[in-house]
Amino acid sequence: MSKLCHINPNIADDVREYIRISVCYHLSADHLYKGNNYCFLHLPKSKDTFNFSELVKRSVAENRNDFRYIVIPDASSFFHSSFLSEADFSFAEFLGKAEFRGKTFEHDLKFRETIFEGGVSFNQSRFNGSVDFTGAKFKKRADFIQSHFPNGVE
Repeated sequence: MSKLCHINPNIADDVREYIRISVCYHLSADHLYKGNNYCFLHLPKSKDTFNFSELVKRSVAENRNDFRYIVIPDASSFFHSSFLSEADFSFAEFLGKAEFRGKTFEHDLKFRETIFEGGVSFNQSRFNGSVDFTGAKFKKRADFIQSHFPNGVE
């Protein structure tokens, strides 16, 4: 029997199964943390930034932009990522500063209940789709200098 990613202890089993199918179906859950197995994306601690970045780049290149509940390591940059469809970071946790500077988002972008521990920069970004920050927590500075929201923000 293969190991299943625990994802997050605070979600219902049916939601957990949906997240497994949508977010981490292609990853093994070989990382043990506090008695539970996790895939590399959902592992709730700091991790190798290079390997994480490569995994995210591959996901984005394959148009798999569902990043719900993932734990993003220190100083993560999505600066070189081009999202070709809706991207969902709901319930994700950014442990370090997140860089989305200078990006154009053509499609919807979700950060519902997302936690930004180390600040975030969306400077000079353009959000052509809808943007949802409902319940997001910015524990440090959030910059949106010279950013454009033609459709507004939720």
